[in-house]
Amino acid sequence: MPEAVSIILHHTVPNRVSLQELYEIDNHRYAMEYLLSSDNLRREFSFNEMFETHSILLHRIHHEKGKFKTEVNLIKGAGFETTHPSNVSMEMKQ
Repeated sequence: MPEAVSIILHHTVPNRVSLQELYEIDNHRYAMEYLLSSDNLRREFSFNEMFETHSILLHRIHHEKGKFKTEVNLIKGAGFETTHPSNVSMEMKQ
């Protein structure tokens, strides 16, 4: 998407980009910087890094940033059901 390139590389927000889209793109930039930092590349990826990455990705976008979901969700048209919130922690640890 050319808008993302403009925001990430040129620090310029093109016309018709919503605030939501700007936050999503900006959060992805920060998440990649976090994941590719020399400190993170030296250690094994753990739940702490996963939660921190999730928190960065959802910053200014969703209230459940950096933690397991607490609300039931679904993917419209998908042929499967998502994990119920009460089972997420257990399933993630398997």
